[in-house]
Amino acid sequence: MLNIAFLSQVLNTMEEHIAVLDESGKIVYVNQAWVEFGNCNQAKLQTQDAWIGIDYLEVCRKSATNGDETAKDVFKAVSDQLAERVKTFNTEYPCHSPKQQRWFTVRTSVMHHENERYIVISHQDITLRKMTELEIEALSRTDPLTGLANRRHFAELMTSEWNRCTRFHQPFSLIILDLDFFKQLNDKLGHLEGDHCLEKIGHSLQHYAKRANDICARYGGEEFALAYGGLDVVATLHIAMRLQSHINALQIKNPASPHHGILTFSAGISTMYPTPGDNITDIIALADQQLYRAKQSGRNCIAYQINDELKLKSNPLHPVKK
Repeated sequence: MLNIAFLSQVLNTMEEHIAVLDESGKIVYVNQAWVEFGNCNQAKLQTQDAWIGIDYLEVCRKSATNGDETAKDVFKAVSDQLAERVKTFNTEYPCHSPKQQRWFTVRTSVMHHENERYIVISHQDITLRKMTELEIEALSRTDPLTGLANRRHFAELMTSEWNRCTRFHQPFSLIILDLDFFKQLNDKLGHLEGDHCLEKIGHSLQHYAKRANDICARYGGEEFALAYGGLDVVATLHIAMRLQSHINALQIKNPASPHHGILTFSAGISTMYPTPGDNITDIIALADQQLYRAKQSGRNCIAYQINDELKLKSNPLHPVKK
């Protein structure tokens, strides 16, 4: 027959943090891992015995009152278990320390022993798994070459911002830009140099998407997109012009370009004040149309529309022919 001391030693070898509550919600047992976990969270109870008699439910209730949603969920789960409404509860939660990000699972289960009912609480560190999941999620949403949002993630962010502008009756503006003669750059200098150029462009674009409402993405091979909630066409045009000057100043070589042998871009701007009946694909189609106009007009320029009038903004490097 195994004795209690032996079983306690077994539990103390486990990495999982374990506590046992009686029917009043007070702690009657914790293992050593629970003590160490508590010390990492400023509990200041240095021994297993120091935890005995602590009112776990009261601790959860106070934390819930201070806005801790996990404590609120655990308090309800344990209360329901003591009232025999549920048997088990399981959830994941963040528990970050000043030095590192951490995630845990908490599981509560009912246990019966000698006609007494107990609640077993266990915490398990899932930080490594969670970090891996977050990394995989980030990779699925990020263009690996430029570090910008990929097209799928851009669509998600854009839809969210479009809906926000619809609710608050604000303008929504979109820039779609295409690098001029980029295929020829790849053919002339090689795809490795082409990738370096895309990295530089991606880094530059990040400087023009600083607000919480700004969205920046690699839209296609040599196409990029910027979306701005709350900005009208004039404000967006000014951003596009500053970006154009920025890219020109980089003096990225493109021997195949007639524009002074440097890499330039063409861009289309569209702006809408979305209403519940509008479709987000409409503003994308408008920006595409404007981009096509910019290309047809000799490239290295920005096409946009103000008061139903189509306009072109030429780059000083390449005046638009009237």
